[in-house]
This record gives sequence, C-alpha cells and structure tokens, in this order.
Amino acid sequence: MKRIVLLVLNENNFNFILAYASRGLLKNLAGLIERFGMTEITSEPRCEELEPRISGAGVPAELGAFRLGDTAA
Repeated sequence: MKRIVLLVLNENNFNFILAYASRGLLKNLAGLIERFGMTEITSEPRCEELEPRISGAGVPAELGAFRLGDTAA
C-alpha cells in the first residue's frame, strides 16, 4: 500500500514562501518542494466573490460581509 502525506499551507503567500526558500531561509520546505513538487490552488480573485466562513449563512450580499471581520456596526 502506498502512503501519502499531504501538507496543506492555508492562507499563505507563495510568492514569499518561494522567495525565502530560494534564499535558503526555508531549507526543509524548499527540499520538500524540490523533491515532491508543489500544487498551488487559488480561490476567487475578488473579495466580493468569497463567501464568509459562517455556518448556515447565505450569500455574501445577503450578509453584508465579504471578508472575515466585516461587521454591521
């Protein structure tokens, strides 16, 4: 049976990660990327298209919240 390890780095700027790795500041992470590769996934390009992380909530326009931390206050 083949084993798989999935390393997920949420909400990180991969431009910075790759820049630091190329300078030798993230040696272990750079080694993993070099040996196993990297897949970068993206989300919607506009904040208005991101749905807030609120269970059971409707679409962002109904909530008036487009980013975490938005409030009606």
